[in-house]
Amino acid sequence: MLKKTLIKILLIIISSYFLAICVLKKDIYLFIIIWFIIFLFLAHFLFPIKKLYKFLFKKRFILAFFIFLILVLGKFNGSSYGMWNIYIEPNYPISSLNPLIGQIRPIRSDEWLVNSSHVLSQFKNNFNYFNDLARASATDMFTTLPVPVKSIMIVTKPFLIGYMFLKKDYGMAFYWWGRLIILFLVTFEFFRIFTKDKRDISLLGTILVTFSPAIFWWYSQYLVEQIIGANMAIIMFHKMLYTKAKYQKILYSLGIFLGFEIFFFTLYPPWLVPLGYFYLLLAGYILYDYHKKNKFKDLEYLLIPISIFIIFLIIFFSKSYDTYKIISNTIYPGQRLAVGNEGANVLLYYPFSIFYPYLKMSNPCEASTFYSFFPLVIILGIYVLIKERKKWRDNYLLIGVINLIIIFTLFTIFKWPVFLAKITLLSNVPGSRLSVIISYLCLFCLILLSNKKIIETKKKKILFSILTIVCCLITTLLAKEFIKDEAFQSNIIWLISFGISLIPALCLIWQIKKGLIISLIFISIISTINVNPLMKGFDGIYDKPLAKELQKYQNKNKNWLVLDSFVIPNYFLANGLKVINSTNLYPNMNFYSKIDKDKKNENIYNRYAHLEIKLTNEKTSFENPYEDQVHINLNKEDICKLDVNYIGSLTNISNYESKKVSFKELYHLDNIYLYEVNCN
Repeated sequence: MLKKTLIKILLIIISSYFLAICVLKKDIYLFIIIWFIIFLFLAHFLFPIKKLYKFLFKKRFILAFFIFLILVLGKFNGSSYGMWNIYIEPNYPISSLNPLIGQIRPIRSDEWLVNSSHVLSQFKNNFNYFNDLARASATDMFTTLPVPVKSIMIVTKPFLIGYMFLKKDYGMAFYWWGRLIILFLVTFEFFRIFTKDKRDISLLGTILVTFSPAIFWWYSQYLVEQIIGANMAIIMFHKMLYTKAKYQKILYSLGIFLGFEIFFFTLYPPWLVPLGYFYLLLAGYILYDYHKKNKFKDLEYLLIPISIFIIFLIIFFSKSYDTYKIISNTIYPGQRLAVGNEGANVLLYYPFSIFYPYLKMSNPCEASTFYSFFPLVIILGIYVLIKERKKWRDNYLLIGVINLIIIFTLFTIFKWPVFLAKITLLSNVPGSRLSVIISYLCLFCLILLSNKKIIETKKKKILFSILTIVCCLITTLLAKEFIKDEAFQSNIIWLISFGISLIPALCLIWQIKKGLIISLIFISIISTINVNPLMKGFDGIYDKPLAKELQKYQNKNKNWLVLDSFVIPNYFLANGLKVINSTNLYPNMNFYSKIDKDKKNENIYNRYAHLEIKLTNEKTSFENPYEDQVHINLNKEDICKLDVNYIGSLTNISNYESKKVSFKELYHLDNIYLYEVNCN
């Protein structure tokens, strides 16, 4: 027996080695990762599956740490910051800005243009809470973006801590992979609670969440942290209630605090509000289940996380109250008022998500949700509740989740009265964002149903199979109609999407658990494996000729204006310069007041905005082409009102000189000009 096992292991090692070496020879850390993936795949054919997964379950935390360590040491990340090779001096490409695998994606601008640029600027800013480089004015970093700051508040954003004690490359890898790996581990423990420790179903739920289009296409946003934090708080709450030792209860109470802080201090209401309803429901269910035997014993331990949360809330408002007020009073996003009647169409897109990484699509992020089986999962859930109506007390959770899905769905379909939208807080939730959370709830509902015998007789299974076929058919036909991108109008694409969504749905009806698990894992992997590129390192932008030139101006405390693009200013910011028109995370009214004294255009610029400024001989004017963009046609002589010392430009601006203002060219290479400004 031992001899056979050793032979199997040897075969796996040899096969994995040769397969991996064929894939890549250059990077030892990437080689280890590829080798490990192949080794794990081949192990399924050479070892008993149950023993293999029992071993992986026992060693899951050790394996996760090993994978995380290799990824960090290898300096890998999935950022699309290689876009700078296209925007900055494209005729002088930097090899480290090219992905090892996959492709960089311009649509991920929140990540490579905004987040990453501000992270790099924080290295130049000594990680201060307020960044004087962004907008060339003290900018609150903690409240606005996932960037590292020197403050006790960083505890609420733990994945950013790596930046503060590691070099940039390793810090980015720590942030990128730490979130994904912890999401996987925490979500698995989360599902174990609600499946009564059915590990195969819990693993299915974990993969459907972690490797979902919603997570991968929205990875630069706070959805990852929100799910990690909320899941962690629920796990710790459950453990606190059912643990007997007092010191463990205290530790779990601290865990509740940490999870809730991670969730809450994302400060992103469009997902905080609907997720808050869902997780309050889960906490209530756990408490109800516990109350049946323990009569609310030990709830005093909740005073620990509540007290610490209040302390952190006080610290936050002492630092960021002014920022909070400014953002709350902006046209976008502060005064955005959602009253429903939008986003329902997005709930139907999931069958096509397997093609998002491979076909040309205008905005795959906005079209991404979790693989939800909407509305089939609601129909099946209601059927189970009717069938088990005499045991309704055992289905409190399913009742609550389905009702929440229905209420949220009604908000996406119908326009609600303003007062109702406000008192439910859904006025903070655009329908397109709510659809993502509805799909998450549907996924949770799917996992609950996978743990039940939904349909027992063959006759009913046939009837429900017909219903499933019709439901999948209508869903995919409507999705094809709603998605306007040409690549998705192909009948072949539609037919494949229909078939792929139908197979796991029928497996659910016929209770073919292995088929359900394998098909959904396949869908998850195909939908996400090619979303993000595999990059190595994080400071390749500093190898550009322009970056080497900009380093000369880092410590001069001078203001820069960058013309002809809302993208390029953030490159200058990442290089440690004070850039007036870097992304305005909230409006810099001091800047605008100098060129719009009467505030006639305040509705245009009082917002989160990417600022594109062009010189003109005409009077200064403002435009608002998109919710998050402001274009300024700046009169050449108004430059002197803005205390501008230097200009970066994509065009030669010497023809805009006048008696009041002149420009001295300092640098020109490829598509970039640098000028010193002289005001007379």
